[in-house]
Amino acid sequence: LLFLTALGVDLVFVVQGAWAKSSLGATEGQLGQVFALLGLAELGGSLGSTLLVDRVGKKRAVLAGYALTATCAALLPLSDGRWLAFLALIFLFDLCYEFAIVSSFPLASGVAPGARGTVLALSVLMTGMGRATGSQLAEPIWHGLGIGAIGLLSAAATLLGVGVCWALVREAE
Repeated sequence: LLFLTALGVDLVFVVQGAWAKSSLGATEGQLGQVFALLGLAELGGSLGSTLLVDRVGKKRAVLAGYALTATCAALLPLSDGRWLAFLALIFLFDLCYEFAIVSSFPLASGVAPGARGTVLALSVLMTGMGRATGSQLAEPIWHGLGIGAIGLLSAAATLLGVGVCWALVREAE
């Protein structure tokens, strides 16, 4: 789950600045404002997880958060050339991702209660490996195939992670 979703998300995160500059003519100052907006999205996603994960269930929160992240990734290329659409979609993409990843830690911690530290360490490892892989693939894919491919591959990897979680991860009571 975490390897695939982190890979998918980093496909977008690595090229978003360069894409915004080339597609939207964004300046460095505007990119700084985008990153400030993303900081608010991360705060909102974390707070949302804090408030909702125990109410809706850990696994359900993770599946919904990543499914919404994938949806935003698939829609993001449609904002090409449209600044306000880009801002809305990149905000929602990061908000949903942050909600999902923060929600994934309580889920992971319950998978094997007797080995909680090991499971959490492996979760962080897989997230890092996914991000490293996605960051290496993003630029060549973007230059070779464009932002449409980035959006679709990001969504596909994230949804594959959702499928793995749905099929294989059992939520502890």
